[in-house]
Amino acid sequence: MDGLFANPVTKEVLLRRIVTKISDMHGVSLSIESGKEPIWGWKEPLLTYELDKLERCFPDSKYILIIRDGRGVVNSYIDNRWGLGTTAYTGAIRWQKEVALQMAFAKKMQDKCLTIRYEDLVQNLPEVLVQLCDFIGVEFSEHMLEFHNKKLDFQVNRENVNTTKPADQSHSDKWRKALSAREIALVELVASEELKANGYALDQKSISPSWLELIYYRIHQKIVGEFQLQYKWKYRDKLKKLGFVK
Repeated sequence: MDGLFANPVTKEVLLRRIVTKISDMHGVSLSIESGKEPIWGWKEPLLTYELDKLERCFPDSKYILIIRDGRGVVNSYIDNRWGLGTTAYTGAIRWQKEVALQMAFAKKMQDKCLTIRYEDLVQNLPEVLVQLCDFIGVEFSEHMLEFHNKKLDFQVNRENVNTTKPADQSHSDKWRKALSAREIALVELVASEELKANGYALDQKSISPSWLELIYYRIHQKIVGEFQLQYKWKYRDKLKKLGFVK
């Protein structure tokens, strides 16, 4: 997280860093003092690795864990080319690790965590929003369902463009057509326990890839993944300013 959690990590220091980070990423200025909106949150998957530090600095916070079918996440990794998972195997390793960390934290902090499946959210939005509002102590309003019609107060980029659109149920099963049977089997090989623990049925028969195949996937991740990350964080922003990419 680019030094966000570098020592010293105190509530005051971390809060200032978070406000600066959100401003840089989304063009939104957040007031640290209580203002018009007494509650604000930040959706950032990489915070998974810093949950214990967040808990120490903000003991009154609540955590909403949105878990998506690992096969859908891996498909997004490959399709979006963010460098997070360049193959089904390495993408599954990342998803399995992060979900395992989230599940362990939720088990330890049961009264502070609400776990929601992404698929339930997009398929039953009103019901899940009522549950979420009750969890954070906010009164539910039908206007919340019209979020996509509201004037934006943040910068739209490739990573958050879908937040400006209505919930799309078709995204839940895109992986079924996008991934090959072997790619699906690789994800299930790596993350079967986490998939089943979150109510996702396995789709393929078990496979036993050779050690040469697995080494290839890891090398591919190292080389191609690093290139994608460099492009994302360095070159794409420069090209965007010049108007060559959106």
